[in-house]
Parts: sequence; C-alpha cells; structure tokens
Amino acid sequence: MEINIAREIAKAGLERGALTIDPEHPFEWASGYHMPIYNDTRLLLFSPKHREMIVDGLVQIVLQEGIEPDAIVGVAKGGIAHAYGLATRLNLPMAYTNGSKKEHGLRKIIEGPSGLIGQRVVIIEDVVSTGESTAKVVKAVRNASGKVSHCLSIFNYDFADDLFKRINCNLYSILHYQTLIEVAVEGGYLNTSQLKLLEEWRQDPFGWWRGQ
Repeated sequence: MEINIAREIAKAGLERGALTIDPEHPFEWASGYHMPIYNDTRLLLFSPKHREMIVDGLVQIVLQEGIEPDAIVGVAKGGIAHAYGLATRLNLPMAYTNGSKKEHGLRKIIEGPSGLIGQRVVIIEDVVSTGESTAKVVKAVRNASGKVSHCLSIFNYDFADDLFKRINCNLYSILHYQTLIEVAVEGGYLNTSQLKLLEEWRQDPFGWWRGQ
C-alpha cells in the first residue's frame, strides 16, 4: 500500500473528526469495550476528493495483490458506499449485507444479487477492530455459495490478524494504526502523556479501561 494515500486519509480523518484520538476520555464501542480511538469514516463521504482517494486506495490493493473479484460486497453500513465506489471503478456487480437477517419480506442477509454461487467476492469494510462482525459477513457470503478469500478496509487496528487466519481470509487495509499515530504526532494531535496512555492500551487493548 503506497504510504501517501494512507497518510492523506489519516490527515483528512483527523482534520474532519472522522478519526478521533482521546486516550484520556475513551469511547465506548458497539462491542462494549472502551477504547481511545473513535472512527466515523462516514464523515469522509461528504468530500468527493476523499471518497475518490479511498477508492484509489482500494483499487491499489486489488492491483498490487493480484485480486480478481467477480463481485464486491459492502458491509452495512460503513462499507456500502465504498463498495459502490470500488464496484463502479472496476465495473463489477455489487451487493451489500444487512446488519442482521431481516425478519420480514424475503428475510435476506445479503441484498443485491439473487445468488453468489461460485462468485469470487471481495468484502469491503470501513473499519476492522476485533474483526468479529466482518467474519460474520464472510460466513454469510460463503453460506450463499460465494467464494471469499479477501476483505478490504479503510482502517485497521491490527487486532484481527489471528481471526482472519482462522477463517482463511486475507485482510488488507489502506490505513493502519501505526501510520495514524505517526500522522497524529506530526500534526500535533497527541502529546507525550497521551502517547504513553496509547502504549499502555496497545499492551492490553481489551482489558485496559476499567473505569478509572
């Protein structure tokens, strides 16, 4: 992954508040864990320049890794817009997943095609933290007889490597945690005491915050 796109996305995210770092006042994630970083990459959708930059980054990964997808599937909700951008750029079919199985109508998890039988599917996520929600999408697509070997994301905390190995799926991301921190330090978003707290968090990310 070319570092310039990753760094530009990090800069844009920090400037627009799409990537917020505050180890002194942790954010509660949907998982229930309290973490010092909050991602709202949907804020980047407002800028055509940044939308295109994200698609450029995803295309670079596809080309550099020799990925040859038949279809693109976006993870609800954050991955859908970027999946659309990538599918449009590559002129490929696109589908997306619901957060959970619908309890009405056709009760589908995957919206779009009537089937993914034999299709080589690339899954697009906005942020990968524990990786559990993305792994569920991999399972759903495979249950629909799609072939999934690759997941792409905008940002990756690098917590989920072991999980993706277990499910036999490659995970590639435009921006990783370490690059974000480097850009944040250069931009004056973090001081020495905050960096120390972040180092403590990385040593025990899921047990670090105990309401202190």
